[in-house]
Amino acid sequence: MTVLAAVWLLLGLIGLALLAAMVVQARRQRRAPRQNRGVAPGQGASLLHEGHGGGGGGGGYNRPTLVPRDPQAYAKALQPRK
Repeated sequence: MTVLAAVWLLLGLIGLALLAAMVVQARRQRRAPRQNRGVAPGQGASLLHEGHGGGGGGGGYNRPTLVPRDPQAYAKALQPRK
């Protein structure tokens, strides 16, 4: 066996090992329980900071926003005011 053939054989075996590892990882991710996104409903609120710097010349804005954790309070906060 020449050196070139040995190198190609080694690269092929490494490629097969990587492919097998990718297949195993994909199967694990499919079977894993999914995490719920967001926060659990409850009392209180989450504080979000939003805004932008406005560039080098100044300006921009920074505004904190309270987002209620209770779904009913959240829906009520999104309704238009009378």
